[in-house]
Amino acid sequence: MKAEVNVSGSLRRRLALIMTGGAAVLAVILFFVVRGLAAQVAQQGQDNILNASMASVLDTAVIREGRVTLDFPYSSLSMLNTVADDRVFYAIHEGRTLLSGYDWLVPPSDLSAGAAHFETTVFNAEQVRVATGLRILTGTDGP
Repeated sequence: MKAEVNVSGSLRRRLALIMTGGAAVLAVILFFVVRGLAAQVAQQGQDNILNASMASVLDTAVIREGRVTLDFPYSSLSMLNTVADDRVFYAIHEGRTLLSGYDWLVPPSDLSAGAAHFETTVFNAEQVRVATGLRILTGTDGP
């Protein structure tokens, strides 16, 4: 009897195909992992800048003559300046009463003091990153 061997190409060609295919799959997986990690790091950096800007605004809030007053620091807006010429929307509330800013920015009801809350929402068909913070003011500055 004669044994027949079924050969479908050289060993070199099969190994090259397997290794190239494996490298391509690994490259695609690494691309998506690195892209996701880079987006997460960039978002965290932007959130840190938003948090610093929001904290500088909240730090100027005081009670004078029984009313909340705020000396809006322009440096809080300048730290948000980018080459993309982004727009900044803000709202300052005392409870549910709007003191200054845009009325469509409504604070979440479950916000706790000292914790910043970040979310992405849509405004005028564009994505907007919203940072929300809370500062509790107690006492007055005089009689």
